[in-house]
Amino acid sequence: MTRRILVAAFLAASTFASRAQAQLVEPAHAKRLNVSFVTAYEDCATPNDSSTGAFVLPACSPATPVDATCQFGPHGLGTGRAAVIETQIPANQDIRINGYLRGLADGCEGETLCIEATMAVTLPSTGCVSGNPAGCTMQELVNFPLGCTTVRNGRARLGTTVNATFPGNPIINGQMAIALREVKVSRQSSVNGPQPSGPSFELGLFVPRN
Repeated sequence: MTRRILVAAFLAASTFASRAQAQLVEPAHAKRLNVSFVTAYEDCATPNDSSTGAFVLPACSPATPVDATCQFGPHGLGTGRAAVIETQIPANQDIRINGYLRGLADGCEGETLCIEATMAVTLPSTGCVSGNPAGCTMQELVNFPLGCTTVRNGRARLGTTVNATFPGNPIINGQMAIALREVKVSRQSSVNGPQPSGPSFELGLFVPRN
């Protein structure tokens, strides 16, 4: 009898461990993301200046926007939001994406702006061909397109979902962890000037004057 109890306990523990391993180790809630956008500037490759204050670091002057044509106006603002759409049917889960830029300069008018993200996606065992109980992480998705819109009257508004952007088999399906490495707004047209080599706006913060 004792042996049977031990065997039953072992099997129960093994089943529990297997089920636990099939789930990703993630926080209970990480369903919403709110971001702000700032002007994207060229990286400093050859310093000819330095910063002042507590940290004196090499710098490049003048500061040069990546996009010389489409920029924020004096009262410009850029925000973005993403939220998981949960349903009782895993195959119907999705992520809603909203982006809004206003107060854009005249150089943006009529241009096509696209939200792109660089991310790493980790899937549970059911999303991996190997069925590895520890799951698998996809190769980094670089500049993954999340939707585009056209600037009208200094405003650009985007509202879509990931699955709607890629119709057919749902991309968001079941448990997955999405680590965002970069979020940016890129100009994909050349109505008012040559298309830039990089993003017009990037995820960031701006500290205003006192």
